[in-house]
Amino acid sequence: MTRLLLVFPILFLNIITFARADERPDYSDALNALLADKSISLTDAKLAIDALVDPDMNREEVKHYISGMAVHANLLAGPGASAAERVLALKKLIYKPGPWNRQNPFGYDFDNPQGRLAKNKTLESYISSRKGNCVSMPLLFLAVADEMGVKLNITTAPQHMFIQFENPDTGEVQHLETTSGADPQRLVWQRKVLPMTDRAIESGMYMKRLTRNEMIAVMAETLLQDLQARDDQPERFEVADIILREFPQNDVGLLHKMLSTRLMIQREIVSKYPDPASIPENMQAQFDLWARASYEAGQSLVQLGWRPKGQIDNENFTLE
Repeated sequence: MTRLLLVFPILFLNIITFARADERPDYSDALNALLADKSISLTDAKLAIDALVDPDMNREEVKHYISGMAVHANLLAGPGASAAERVLALKKLIYKPGPWNRQNPFGYDFDNPQGRLAKNKTLESYISSRKGNCVSMPLLFLAVADEMGVKLNITTAPQHMFIQFENPDTGEVQHLETTSGADPQRLVWQRKVLPMTDRAIESGMYMKRLTRNEMIAVMAETLLQDLQARDDQPERFEVADIILREFPQNDVGLLHKMLSTRLMIQREIVSKYPDPASIPENMQAQFDLWARASYEAGQSLVQLGWRPKGQIDNENFTLE
């Protein structure tokens, strides 16, 4: 059962429990509906995605908690505070021990830094444990800022997210590392820690300013992790396709599209029809569709500048 208790003195939430739903909705249908609803906030978009991977979560309670954090951060910033001052207040609220968080700040989960399960990347998991990862930490920061009325963006790097803050008063753009106090980081340092090719940055695969729908597409990467764990390859393929429709350079979507199609080819065709001449006509058409999708996703990855670890400087890298 989900249990969540707000720790800030301005607001206390009742503990509420919900039974798990018997059936989950199709992720692809839910994601399409989410992307089509232009009125939904980034906070609510993230919570809707979280509720898909963890139907036990108390969505309204988590939203209430985030709203309380936003109120408290604005109070810390003070009346008339600038956007930059409110971002500093949010950093203080989340990361600095003090009476504003009962000496219990949020921190990085060194025992599970990658979030082994998709539900480890939900905001409820982060809030309940106060330990987060490179998905939950930037997205909580984004969600609270969204509720505060402070405009932030997320941007991506290999297996990582940063917060982008453009100071409306100065035009300065900062990349905030939310897994380490939300302190600004320079691109040269980011590239040293998270190697990426020049081409990957130029193509928009990494470090670009994302649109609203691109940010929701990045949030939906958690769905791909969950579908992979559940071994639902057809739905994994569909969700990857939706993500790529909104964010064609998305490395995670391209990888999942390529790998899901390879698995479906192996299971539905190669294992059943060892002799290519025995493949039925309808399955041959399906094979051609999957094979083309897998090849094109792999080619896009390479052309956009993606490289696996250890191959960053390999200009002749290819995917087989």
